[in-house]
Amino acid sequence: MKNLIKKIVSKILKVPFDWLSYFYRQAKRMYWFSSASKKEDDIELVVTKLRVLTHEIDKGLSMPEPRKGFGKEKINLILHYMRKYLESNSFYEYSAYLDAREILERYIEAKEQYELDVSMIKLTEFPVDFVKARGRISSCDRRIVNNCENLNFKQIAEVRHSVRYFKKDCKVDDEIFKEAVKIARLAPSACNRQSVRVKLINDKCIAEKILEIQGGTKGFANTENCVLIIADLYSYWYDAEMNTAFVDAGIFMMNLIYALKYKGIDSCPLIWDDNLQKREELNKILGLESNYMIVSILAVGYANEKAKILYSPRKDVESIIL
Repeated sequence: MKNLIKKIVSKILKVPFDWLSYFYRQAKRMYWFSSASKKEDDIELVVTKLRVLTHEIDKGLSMPEPRKGFGKEKINLILHYMRKYLESNSFYEYSAYLDAREILERYIEAKEQYELDVSMIKLTEFPVDFVKARGRISSCDRRIVNNCENLNFKQIAEVRHSVRYFKKDCKVDDEIFKEAVKIARLAPSACNRQSVRVKLINDKCIAEKILEIQGGTKGFANTENCVLIIADLYSYWYDAEMNTAFVDAGIFMMNLIYALKYKGIDSCPLIWDDNLQKREELNKILGLESNYMIVSILAVGYANEKAKILYSPRKDVESIIL
């Protein structure tokens, strides 16, 4: 009877039952062990919210022309979750609390420049344990470095930053891009399948349309070039490989980001939500074959001399190594 039900379900949905079962188990695991299933005062959720909200305010402060008075609602949420953190009487992921407090300080510093309402922020409400905070590095070298060809890998990694303010009317050269891809293609992939494809869009009008569909570049300046990071699904064939395309593409993309920086091209990786609506809109512009799954998009170009670098603090090594 079970086998009959499986066959009927598979026939109706046109997907093998094993694939449906695998997807269900993965979705269930993702839900129950992600912050989505946590209560509002759960410390894991509090820390996650603080990190995301801190980044969003940080990004706003780095934009070429931030909206006057921006971020008030998110600042109130940061204050809310900082209070929740203190109520927990825990030093769990303490750097998230410290980063949030520091972004409050930077928001206050920018109040006149961006006409910000900071009346709700009382820094004395959020004490710092200086013993726990000692030796903390809030960020690495935040300069924009254009010439990286004489730098070693460690130095390139330290000077690479996501850029959101590019020089105007500067096309990314096809040949320079090809040289970067030659380096990036050395990235490892599952069983050496090399499923990743990339497409450079250096037509200003087309790039702007694609980035508008992506939806995450509001406030960026002169985003006139972009790169599509694509996985060819023909390279995979069984249910447990549902996530492998993202792993392969992610490894390749990071290689490409470093290679582009090495060649003097700056970038900002953008999440692509590959839902049907966005894909249909994109297909009207590019007409990609259905086996090509877009994993991410890079806004690319040459950093404007006025570009600001995000504060973007990093966790200490001890909190990363299990």
